[in-house]
Amino acid sequence: MAGKTTASAVWHTAIKYSGIGGYDFIARCSDPGAAKYIGYGMILADVDGELKLSTGAGTANHHDYGLSVAEELADLDRYFLCHKDGGKILHNQKLASTYKIGDAVYQSATGTWTYAKSSVVGILFRLGFVVGPVDRITATVLKGINDAFTATEPVDILI
Repeated sequence: MAGKTTASAVWHTAIKYSGIGGYDFIARCSDPGAAKYIGYGMILADVDGELKLSTGAGTANHHDYGLSVAEELADLDRYFLCHKDGGKILHNQKLASTYKIGDAVYQSATGTWTYAKSSVVGILFRLGFVVGPVDRITATVLKGINDAFTATEPVDILI
């Protein structure tokens, strides 16, 4: 079975409000290996913009961001449907470089969003996820969910 290696393989839209419980959204992850199920906790990996399965409290760089698996993860998946408890969407945010929907980012001191990873981001950082807009037009070209955003495009960030 092939893994979900693009955002569009997960869902047709990047984010969905799931009621008082928070949001379901596309996120990028490290290959989880064997199938993992709904409810597993997720933490930052030490790879730019990726999450990984939590091995429990007390592990290195472990911070509880209220993130969990919203649908089964399969071997070779690189994108998955994540659930975030609570949260809000910030519109028209600026990226530090080129990123895609599903990337974990944090807000730097300059106010731009850059890749997050466990060895850099601590509990005092503002963690977010690139969630849109899914469809946009740049230089008269329609771009979709799998196309990267540039540093000059305004983006939506889920925090």
